[in-house]
Amino acid sequence: MEDIREALGGNLCRCTGYRPIIEGFKTFCDASENGEGCCQNGESGGKCCMDNGTKHHKDSDISEELFHMDDVLPLDPSQDLIFPPELMRMGKKRACGSLCFQGDRVKLISPVDLSNLLELKTEYPEAPVVVGNTTIGPNMQVKGVHHPLIIYAGRVSDLHTVKWGKNGVSVGAVCTLSSLKEEMERAVREMEAERTRGYQALLQTLQCLAGKQIRNMATIGGNILSANPKYDLNSVLAALDCTLRVMSKENGTREITLNEELFTGFGKTALRPDEVLLSIDIPYSKPWEFVSAFRQAQRREFAFSIVNAGMKVVFREGTNIVESLNIYYGGVGPTLVKVGRTCQKLVGRSWGEELLADACWLLEEEVELSDSAHGGKVEYRKTLTTSFFFKFYMQVLQELRERDVDVCGCLPLEYLSALKPFKNEVPQGHQSFQLVSNAQSSQDPVGHPMMHQAAFQQATGEAQYYDDIPPVQGELFVFMVTSTRAHAKIINIDPSEALGMTGVVTFLSAGDVPGQNRRMWFNNPEELFAEEEVSCVGQIIGAVVAESREQARRAAQRVKVTYQDLLPVFFTIEEAIQHQSFFDPKRKLERGDVDKAFETVDQILEDEIYLGGQEHFYMETQGLIAVPKGENGELELFVASQHAAYTQEVVGITLGIDSNKITCHVRRLGGAFGGKVMKIASLSAITATAAVKTGRAVRCVLERGDDMLITSGRHPFLGKYKVGYNNDGTIMAADITYYSNGGCTLDESSFIMEKALLHMDNGYRIPNLRGRGLVCKTYLPSYTAFRGFGGPQGLMVMESVLHEVAVKCGLPPQKVSERLLEGSGSCSVS
Repeated sequence: MEDIREALGGNLCRCTGYRPIIEGFKTFCDASENGEGCCQNGESGGKCCMDNGTKHHKDSDISEELFHMDDVLPLDPSQDLIFPPELMRMGKKRACGSLCFQGDRVKLISPVDLSNLLELKTEYPEAPVVVGNTTIGPNMQVKGVHHPLIIYAGRVSDLHTVKWGKNGVSVGAVCTLSSLKEEMERAVREMEAERTRGYQALLQTLQCLAGKQIRNMATIGGNILSANPKYDLNSVLAALDCTLRVMSKENGTREITLNEELFTGFGKTALRPDEVLLSIDIPYSKPWEFVSAFRQAQRREFAFSIVNAGMKVVFREGTNIVESLNIYYGGVGPTLVKVGRTCQKLVGRSWGEELLADACWLLEEEVELSDSAHGGKVEYRKTLTTSFFFKFYMQVLQELRERDVDVCGCLPLEYLSALKPFKNEVPQGHQSFQLVSNAQSSQDPVGHPMMHQAAFQQATGEAQYYDDIPPVQGELFVFMVTSTRAHAKIINIDPSEALGMTGVVTFLSAGDVPGQNRRMWFNNPEELFAEEEVSCVGQIIGAVVAESREQARRAAQRVKVTYQDLLPVFFTIEEAIQHQSFFDPKRKLERGDVDKAFETVDQILEDEIYLGGQEHFYMETQGLIAVPKGENGELELFVASQHAAYTQEVVGITLGIDSNKITCHVRRLGGAFGGKVMKIASLSAITATAAVKTGRAVRCVLERGDDMLITSGRHPFLGKYKVGYNNDGTIMAADITYYSNGGCTLDESSFIMEKALLHMDNGYRIPNLRGRGLVCKTYLPSYTAFRGFGGPQGLMVMESVLHEVAVKCGLPPQKVSERLLEGSGSCSVS
């Protein structure tokens, strides 16, 4: 199962959840490992019930199996799909010479030998060398960095070699991180433990670095020369005193020590422009050498580290006297940081509590981060530097004791848990349901475990989403031009440069809308194209229509918009409260006499809780295809909309035609979670306008970054509360004010606030309760519907109230909850 869990890494599930997916893949395992089955009940010996056919419940009318294993073909490795032989043959018949690919703006050259690569770097010293393209590629796509020439080094065999010698291993620069991980695992498995301590530290990092898909492409050379302090390998390799071998055509080969001096700035190294990295020499560990790697990120995998570290200490043989010490940090500056002064002052000292205390003080002094440091979290990052060393200190102390070295200082038992390696547990779950009679009609699905109607198509990739629809003949592409100002007056829009570019057909703005340049939602208007003023970054101002997606994207970047900045500009709930910027209507619910109840309680507390927003991050971004039918102004839309009738209505109003002339086809949403109701209607109206103006089919597909810029997600909430309670934990009165960040237009914010108020008691009986709801108007894209629709925010504030009251009274939170739960037949505030 661990192999399956690792193979699924990097595959995002936005809805179903990973546990049922992994449960489904259990049929590909011979047997679950002991103690890791889905049941772990005594009768099954700790194994999954699927392995031995047992059921946890013996009642004949209860089942825990969604399907019978007898209906599944037995696992036979000999019947596994093989890698296509044709592709294997093609792989062996690679082109012998260099390859060159020429695009409209970029040229890629793929040399086949080292001499050719060196010649190219001499002729084009500024051209980036790529293999996995996991750094250069995202920079070109997301940040707009342009490289007219790119050199691909993946076919140069000299850079792939891995050579083991008497002093260590030499790893070719284009060795992938997956290959490096396999080599380190083999070394740790086959060699003496004390020689491979450094390799074990590398494995600590590699197991959490990115995911398997990225590690299969990214290379060790690319990871080093990207010179990004958030990349985890450099701090470990530097601590190990690794050496780089670089080469140029003019100056031959030289060696460079991998340390803080290699990195001259963010993304910059000391290599000369015409030099190529050949290999990295990673030495074996010495007998009294201890090494470890650390990282802290927002997730265990697939996340840049906030801070990472590599640490190595060498002791005088048989003692706890520090002979040398290397400590490197990434993520506490624009480049890799070595705390040299700290290391120097600790050399010659005994490894004990006094050294620990001095080290923490020295690290606090040496690691400097200004309050405005890029990435924020300054105090947290500085704390991590000390925390990592403390953990390293404990690890080394334990190992010295295992070698019977006399060391001072003892570790409390609760600290030792920090030394246990983290293990990714396979998600487990359990379900049971009542069996129904076989005589029950197939038209009555209640009680039957039913397969999703499109399960097979989605599992095989045959399911068709809107952007899978083949292009219509003559199809065009539309790309949005969005505001770069949060609050400004539009002085002028100049699309002339964009219109002169190859493939561009037309430009759209408010003046091109044949009907009304707005959509309505319960009498709350929102402009399709901003006409006179913009009120958030990402507000749509215009749209470029071109022959291809890429042409439209490039042209949109060339549209010049002149602004006059306006005040005020604010983005947070607190700032909106300060400016008294609220949408109408303001909502209120009340039960009992709250003010009088406050006079009779034992205690009163006042506090607040902030709940952040959340992106929808649906699998398929917003988009559609608009196809004019050429008769009576009729139009077909192939659209991923949760409210097709509203989309149809908005498009009709925009074009000035009856809604019955517009046909909306919605096959699949590609994920939505509430995010494909409002903005998709606006995008549909704009795309339909482009189709009508050009007389051709037009496709709109938002790129992920533009989708997150133009749309918005779950409302951030601020809950301020005053609570009156007695010393036994009984809450007698609560006055709660909810503030939500609605963004620049009302959208569905008022309904979401109403839902929050209706859920604020969360099933608890509080005799005197008052709730008020205010939607803040800020200069952000409008927040909209999201799963829960305000309910989670409403009940979370009440849960915070109960928890805080429990802490104040010295009671378990569940006791306070049980005391307040509504009884049968009672009526809540909602």
